Amino acid sequence: MNNSIDRTNNEVDITAKLDRPASETEMTPMLEKSTLPNIFDFAPSELSQDAFLCWLLSWANADYADSDPGLHECALELIRALIKKHEVSVPDRIEKIEVFKQYFNIDVLCIVNDEIVILIEDKTDSMQHSGQLARYLKFAESQFQSHRILPIYFKTGDQSDYSEIAENGYQVFSRQDFLQVLNSGLTGKIDNAIFQDYRKYLQSISDAVDSYAAQPIQDWGWTAWDGFFMELQKELGTGDWDYVNNVRGGFKGFWWNWQPQENCEIHIQLEESKLCFKVEVSDPENRSSVRNFWHEEIMKNPEKYDLEVIKPARFGSGKFMTFAVLKSDYRDADDQGVLNLDTTIKTLRKAEMLLNSISGTATK
Repeated sequence: MNNSIDRTNNEVDITAKLDRPASETEMTPMLEKSTLPNIFDFAPSELSQDAFLCWLLSWANADYADSDPGLHECALELIRALIKKHEVSVPDRIEKIEVFKQYFNIDVLCIVNDEIVILIEDKTDSMQHSGQLARYLKFAESQFQSHRILPIYFKTGDQSDYSEIAENGYQVFSRQDFLQVLNSGLTGKIDNAIFQDYRKYLQSISDAVDSYAAQPIQDWGWTAWDGFFMELQKELGTGDWDYVNNVRGGFKGFWWNWQPQENCEIHIQLEESKLCFKVEVSDPENRSSVRNFWHEEIMKNPEKYDLEVIKPARFGSGKFMTFAVLKSDYRDADDQGVLNLDTTIKTLRKAEMLLNSISGTATK
């Protein structure tokens, strides 16, 4: 299967997954805000999250147990949760905590009882890159040879694929994992403003991601597409998604059902509300003829699968090309305009069957 990011007809070659552009980062606090100003609406960066992590972890030190018992217990719970990700025994007593920020480029380093090193690579919307995970772990192993090192990929945004994380020996600590810890602090009646602002900010992200399930499909915001595509991954059992950049401003895309052919590869791609049948052709001299061939093939009898397929508004000529599109939005909605996931999945399965029905045809 080809897992590279697909392109639109205005071919902008993206060979790696992208961080959100600055304009999209600014969109993050378009999430539903509380009635009061929240400092993290104005400081959503990874550096701000680094600072919050270091601040909260520091409260686990036994010296602060009486200063704010709720914060102290929540910090201990965070350390326990991080350690448990590696399925190792949690120390009976956690008394000494040392926390370092940007320790030789490692985002957060937490040393527990002079025995365990929790190495945290902290991410919001960005992703791993440039071999940094392996590099940081190797460095930590050289510096703390008598310690047990537990590498954590701390991710409060969302991404399509975590396989590279596991391959490098890291365990993912997700936004949901962190919220579970922070919400446990509510029982401790934590009223610290920094803590509560961050918890509310993080919850607002989750609410925005989950909004696809209750908000009318025509009103979906940028983040709702992430939640929808993650749900599609679960339902379809396959697929990748990400932001795709192009000269028109980019879109959130989801691609799957890759079908290798003799001189190309065909697949399905969702470009937000549009369902596209795509072909990847490496040889520039054959692109037009291969694209036209697949268009003719898919147009022969799409009605057999109860689908109305049409020619795209324009044919591209790049490496990745759309050779057909579904005429209408593939998403089905109820009377209130809210997504009907079951019938939407049925439409996507029909699109799979249609592509599969032509995938064995020999190309020119």
